[in-house]
Amino acid sequence: MAENLAGPGKSSKETDQILVKDPIDPPWAPGKPTVKDVAKTSAFLQWTKPEHDGGAKIEAYIIELLKSGTEQWVRVSEGINILEHFLRGLMDRQEYSFRVIAVNIAGESEPSDP
Repeated sequence: MAENLAGPGKSSKETDQILVKDPIDPPWAPGKPTVKDVAKTSAFLQWTKPEHDGGAKIEAYIIELLKSGTEQWVRVSEGINILEHFLRGLMDRQEYSFRVIAVNIAGESEPSDP
């Protein structure tokens, strides 16, 4: 309502209800990683940025791996700030799957497709 020297006026109509929340969400998942090169104990991975950053800059990426025959994903690299990474320390003749997670100030994305 408005108010002047004569006092308050009539109230306006009410607004529709709104949900007040932080406008920043975690990003969407990055693109599926591609193995660009592989050696005896290393692999070079590349991926694409998420289609939606959640409203904030992507701060980093996380790489997880899954050894063939196991069910537990293991984080092997964090704080990556580019769309590629050279993983060292892999086991010779071991099969792996890799996935990537994007991070912004609101949190972590779902993992990419492996």
